[in-house]
Amino acid sequence: MDRDWMTAHLEAQKQQQAASPDPSARVRRDRLLRAASALKTHEADFVDALAEDFNGRAAEVTLIADLAPSIHALKHAAKLVERWMKPQARRVEAPLGLLGAKARVVLRPKGVVGIMSPWNFPVNLTFGPLAGVLAAGNRAMIKPSELCPNTSSLINTVVRAVFDPDEVACVTGGADIAADFSSLPFDHLIYTGGGAIGRKVMKAAAENLTPLTLELGGRCPAIVDRGANLELAAKRIATGKLLNAGQVCLAPNHVWVAQPQEDAFVSALCDVISQMYPADGDASDYTGIIHPRHLSRLEDLIKAAEGDGATVIWPAGRRKSETRLMPALVTDLTADSSIMQEEIFGPILPILRFDSLDDVVNDIGRERWPLAIYPFMPDRERRDRLMSRTLSGGVCMDDCLLHFSQENLPFGGAGQSGYGAYHGRAGFDEFSHAQSEFRQIRSWDLLKIARPPYSPKLSKMIKSRW
Repeated sequence: MDRDWMTAHLEAQKQQQAASPDPSARVRRDRLLRAASALKTHEADFVDALAEDFNGRAAEVTLIADLAPSIHALKHAAKLVERWMKPQARRVEAPLGLLGAKARVVLRPKGVVGIMSPWNFPVNLTFGPLAGVLAAGNRAMIKPSELCPNTSSLINTVVRAVFDPDEVACVTGGADIAADFSSLPFDHLIYTGGGAIGRKVMKAAAENLTPLTLELGGRCPAIVDRGANLELAAKRIATGKLLNAGQVCLAPNHVWVAQPQEDAFVSALCDVISQMYPADGDASDYTGIIHPRHLSRLEDLIKAAEGDGATVIWPAGRRKSETRLMPALVTDLTADSSIMQEEIFGPILPILRFDSLDDVVNDIGRERWPLAIYPFMPDRERRDRLMSRTLSGGVCMDDCLLHFSQENLPFGGAGQSGYGAYHGRAGFDEFSHAQSEFRQIRSWDLLKIARPPYSPKLSKMIKSRW
């Protein structure tokens, strides 16, 4: 697949969209349900492909985090798309509204949408956005990540089996293909991945003034405040952090723990992790690190933390295979430690203590807003103070990640963690154009006074509205 192939498919899709620019609810529902059915049919194939790409990934992880949410998103959109498509009436101000003028907003398809999906949840982060794209009446071209070649190939096979290429097409290939893909003149482009590549995608899209949705991740903090249930917080934070071995943009990047609870919380975390992944077990429920380059980066972070004087704790043992880096807790840190300067994206969990809530607020807002914040804060006044002084893509209170599973909540970033949102109605709106329609009354030429030659009455009438 090269640029000429992609350009030809994009042009074919645009021509078909022009011939049928506003597909019916029936057509949209059919496309959504075809995709959902295909994922169910190929469930076992996706489980095998992802296990191979990650050099070990439990079937349950793929079912929980890739297949189930994708199928739910597609079926949710299919159920509600007809309601979403209805024009939205708007109030017309006096005097025109009193005399019969009408206004409404109609959600129109944008055209052809490009979807650039990442390697960590390649099914979910392809078919989740696709649900909004298809519900909005668009056509789509998909570019999955080259770091999960087996899954990307299977996505291509599934797409070709259930969609005409003029409806949905899939492009596979490496970074050069991805660069060409991002520079195509789509009507909208969604990219999920890291900020460095996100900047390149944004620059390429700017050449065509292509509207963008960027989901870029971020350093998501969990906050365990005084009075929190430490055992429950440890269970939920460990579960959120270690899903897919921490290779999750929404995973808790680090934990702020109120003094003097740090030692008790670390002990609770060690107990939870050792139960989830026993040191004498085979870690078959644990996901491998996607690529040697990523594994090396994570090991370098640990070495740098140790060089800064931090303590590294391995509750489940350090290594179970060449591709599995087991959970590591890092303590005796400050916010300025080297491991705190970037998103970790792996099974390493720094733990920092705080005396004042201002320390947490200042750290969250120091460089960029995170994709999510996870407060375990029983004191409502303190929790509200944190929420009022910070901004994030989303908030999940007393748990981690679960807000992403709600199709009725928009998912997206804030600031450098991304912009734009999808899921459910939010995705339908994101990939639609909100077209304003105003219908003037025909029975009376009310605005003739606004045409030259102007009369003194016009100025008086204008000023009366001030």
